[in-house]
Amino acid sequence: MKKLQNSIWCVLFMFTLSIQANNGKVIFAYPVENINIDGDFADWNNIKMVSLLNGLAKNIKAKDFEAEFQLGYNETEHAFYFIAKVTDNDYVFDKSQPWFRKDNLILYINPQHSERAATASMIILNEDGVQLIQADKSHQFVEESSIVWKLKKKGHKRYYEGKILLKEGIQAYRSIGLDVMVCDIDKNDTSKYVTWGKGGEKHYRSGQLGDAVFLKENDKAYGKIKGKVTWEENIKDPLPDVVKIKSLHHPEFWITTEVDSIGEFSITLPFGNYAIQSAYKIASPALDSGTNNQSRIDDAYKKEFVIEQHKSIDLGTFKIPTYKIPYYLYEDEGVLLHYDSSKSQKIDNFISTICTYYNIPGASVALLKDGKMVYYNHFGVENLLTQNPVEESTLFQAASVTKSVFAFIVLRLVEKGIINLDKPLYQYLEFENIKHNKDYKLLTARLILSHQSGLPNWAWGGPEGHLSGKKTDLLFTPGDKYQYSGEAFEYLGRVVEAISKKDLNKLLKEEVIEALDMPEMYFHDNGIITQARGHYADGRPTFYGLPYRAGVAYSLLSEAKAFAQFIVALSNKKGLSEKMYQQLEKRLAFTTDFDSPDSHYWNVGTSLGFFVQDTPFGKAIMHGGNNGNFQSEFVLYTEKKMGFVVFTNNNTGHKLAQELGKYLIYGNN
Repeated sequence: MKKLQNSIWCVLFMFTLSIQANNGKVIFAYPVENINIDGDFADWNNIKMVSLLNGLAKNIKAKDFEAEFQLGYNETEHAFYFIAKVTDNDYVFDKSQPWFRKDNLILYINPQHSERAATASMIILNEDGVQLIQADKSHQFVEESSIVWKLKKKGHKRYYEGKILLKEGIQAYRSIGLDVMVCDIDKNDTSKYVTWGKGGEKHYRSGQLGDAVFLKENDKAYGKIKGKVTWEENIKDPLPDVVKIKSLHHPEFWITTEVDSIGEFSITLPFGNYAIQSAYKIASPALDSGTNNQSRIDDAYKKEFVIEQHKSIDLGTFKIPTYKIPYYLYEDEGVLLHYDSSKSQKIDNFISTICTYYNIPGASVALLKDGKMVYYNHFGVENLLTQNPVEESTLFQAASVTKSVFAFIVLRLVEKGIINLDKPLYQYLEFENIKHNKDYKLLTARLILSHQSGLPNWAWGGPEGHLSGKKTDLLFTPGDKYQYSGEAFEYLGRVVEAISKKDLNKLLKEEVIEALDMPEMYFHDNGIITQARGHYADGRPTFYGLPYRAGVAYSLLSEAKAFAQFIVALSNKKGLSEKMYQQLEKRLAFTTDFDSPDSHYWNVGTSLGFFVQDTPFGKAIMHGGNNGNFQSEFVLYTEKKMGFVVFTNNNTGHKLAQELGKYLIYGNN
């Protein structure tokens, strides 16, 4: 198993989360003609190669594994050309292995290269041939038949040469998204990689690519600019890692360049007129807890400059301005406390304004009062690329809000005598990966539902990590304290399926949808449903596909109007006995990391699948969800029978829930 883990390390890098508005790397490409695709670079006229360096571990000798590449383009053919040279002293190629356990050259391409561009085309080249992977079927640029390439081997060196015919994007004075990666599997089954640009998830997120700029042959006169980035005002967010530079004469020629830790940047550019501006709409776009600053940037503000000589130009300090939070919309009291239908327009305006401020593409929101849904609306677009509006049928990922729905299923099974909250779970189903822990047998459904299991959130990096067979230790004796854990919920999900002899989808249908007479929700893709595209705060859509398996910790698909019916049922204590509802609302452990959506933190704890909080309006039960590119939240004030549900399709969605909680419940107080 260790060998398998090492061999796929190179591939896992591609899915590591990192946020950039393009990754700051820039390459200039010039016209080429009469190139013979044969793996011999002689007809490239001794063109200078660019090294791939990112990703080499400190203990790897560069001479053992090196790679470099270069580009050209032919506007008449509507094609771009590439060459790459790899030096590998331990080259092994096993045709029996899957592609991710082979030495590969991988190209990532997005010729659309707009702030709305979603995924990239991933082209894998090795001795087996070519493999084209395009995650989002609605956003593709390359056909496998349009890829012509050749691999030539000489000793410890491999020479790749090829051209790719594109549907769009090949013309002078425009830039495309591009990155290059080389993976190396050695005889001892260790993995190495080198890439041109930093960041992962290149296949799924076009914003993780570098910039390739197509210039004309006579555009080889360069000047260098340097400068420093600061915030216009004193805000808490760290400085951005890249800044955007755009040609004033050629709008499709734009790049991002790296900013160092103290805000300084420099880059060499062809002669011309340019403007510098923020590459982001949101400060700290990687943050997604919903409680950090994440100020809204004035990304339209720019500073113009001209490069017309072979010299260095100091642009001085570029001060990035930010917008103020629209506090003028808040009223003295929470709007929901005295809600009637006449206030719907105010609420619409508030939600739209906050979505604009935090760059939230789409949202679905419902409000509850007196145990009824009194307000519902949907906002924005489900996909910034297509600009298709969010509709009532648009589904969102509920993320960890799934846990509360699953907890409700478990509590119904408890009342049916199928599972006991306090019976050790190993007596139902062993968990092989943790049974070596002496306290493993203390685990119960009650401890898991209240996040007191002792397991980390994800012990092996994700929901299916346990399938590796790798062991993990408990962080503490079960029941001793709080530790949020999706891993524990997934174990309980397997237990529930085993003892009920029903899959999770059937249980969702029977114990929630039918039991509460509510609209459909889904644990995973059924081949018919569609969901919104997720986004990160750099503004670009992402696409990982729909959940393909039921994950009780994260995979629910729903929207606010349907999900509000679940909260209505909770407010009216349907589906469970009064005694069980008392347990559902009882605090069992105090939390250390839950971000209360109303920003008021007192006595926050966990109950059976819910977070519980004491407030001036009585007890509140709640849960938030964060799958990165989708965020959701619900809050129910049980005594007032009021609350709200929020679904969003990006990683600043918790900010909407946070502001909405203050606006609806607390007002300016």
